[in-house]
Amino acid sequence: MAVSSWIGDIRRFPNAKKLVSYFGIAPRVRQSADKERHGHITKEGSRMARWLILQAALVNIRMAKQPARSHYLGVSRRRGKQIARVAATRKLVGVMYHLMREQIDYEEFLRRGSNAQ
Repeated sequence: MAVSSWIGDIRRFPNAKKLVSYFGIAPRVRQSADKERHGHITKEGSRMARWLILQAALVNIRMAKQPARSHYLGVSRRRGKQIARVAATRKLVGVMYHLMREQIDYEEFLRRGSNAQ
């Protein structure tokens, strides 16, 4: 409910990437000519909302069987726990975006399969 109150009308975001950027979970990108560098997250937006979403992602990692936990474990092995937590948070925001946009529950989202993301 807290995330929903921060978002307001979900239709103002054309895709999930814009919502991720709104919460400041997107990586900072620096571009010059043909060089592109990705850095830490931008931390734009509400710090409280970002913290709430991160806590929800951590619970999701602990409680979920598949695919959230396997995604977290894969990223954690490659990049470390901190980066894996942010990656899991981004994935959760993407799922929340689709649930709110299509006005469906999580079971229906899972029935539709991973193509819904």
